[in-house]
Amino acid sequence: MNPTSQEKHQTLQRVTIVGSVINLALGIAKILLGWMFRSHALLADGIHSLSDLLSDILVLVLGKIAHQGPDTNHPYGHERFETLGTVLLGMILGAVAGALGYDSIVRLFGHSTPAQTSWLTLAITLFSILSKEWLYHYTLKAGKQIRSDLLIANAWHHRTDSLSSIVVLVALMGNYIGLSWLDPVAALVVAFMVARIGWELTWSSLQELTDRALPEEETEAIMQAMSQEPGIKDVHDLRSRKMGSHYLVDVHLVVSDELSAAEAHHVGLRATQRARKACADIRDIVFHIDVSADEQGQLHLPSRHDVMQWLRPRLQERQLHLHHLKLYYLNRQVRVELYFDHHQQSTTLELQQELIADRPVWLEDIRLWFTPAAPASAAHQQDAD
Repeated sequence: MNPTSQEKHQTLQRVTIVGSVINLALGIAKILLGWMFRSHALLADGIHSLSDLLSDILVLVLGKIAHQGPDTNHPYGHERFETLGTVLLGMILGAVAGALGYDSIVRLFGHSTPAQTSWLTLAITLFSILSKEWLYHYTLKAGKQIRSDLLIANAWHHRTDSLSSIVVLVALMGNYIGLSWLDPVAALVVAFMVARIGWELTWSSLQELTDRALPEEETEAIMQAMSQEPGIKDVHDLRSRKMGSHYLVDVHLVVSDELSAAEAHHVGLRATQRARKACADIRDIVFHIDVSADEQGQLHLPSRHDVMQWLRPRLQERQLHLHHLKLYYLNRQVRVELYFDHHQQSTTLELQQELIADRPVWLEDIRLWFTPAAPASAAHQQDAD
């Protein structure tokens, strides 16, 4: 059972608040200890933790907007705000990475006081690794449960903090054995890791904002599933785009030209059920029913209005009252079905012979159907169709 929008927002809010508390505590502790013991890598890692706190705030604000329902200005909903939040998060990470990398290079080739290693710096680094790794799994699990790309992106942000703390631990161990150059080098590694995850988040989200389609394998799976529905002759022109954690799909379905509009629509609805089973992330499917793969070849055929203009003088000449008219567009021709009262049978048979004798090139066949006599009030509805 898929969670409701309210349940998704509550989960996102709860998980993000837990992460923000941990990030705030870790960020302050790392920066203070990094400053006290002159560890640039620990300072960089502390700034990274505070950037996680900033991303948590973004998740809370944009997540709340994203889970609002559709309105007049946003008929498809607000899920793209999640995507926008992910882009902003990636850009923030890129800016943080650039600042850390520049400062690390300056310190690496300049003169600075060597960092000191103490049990406090080791302890906070170990605690950061364990807590951020737990927070990564906790956030990732929740993000997958509610299908929130923004929450999943934030989980990977936690993972980069965990990995960067491992790098800091290596740097602190290097300081302990006299390899002080490892400290700014480790900070450069942290900057690279932050930049990489920032780029990946930004690039994937920009592709979504530019309406990137479903992966090819999923598109093929959907078309294959829909084509297995009895009554579907072909599936083509499938288009898709992502909206938050869901996909919007439109597709053309070719059915037999013998099907009525109602039956063809029913076949299309059943085909969409198969599509949703093939891809659970589909939120909306718009299908167009085709009765021929050669749509352009059908455009020259007469419309209902044209057919009635052709029939009306003949009907009036014989004083026939037409109940309704059905048209079937078959193989670049039109089959015409006329419905009359049963007492007009002899006169309508003469009409049929005349119409066939004077058959236009677009006429495939003309068929007559007879119904019980209609009430007098209905007899005046001659041209209602």
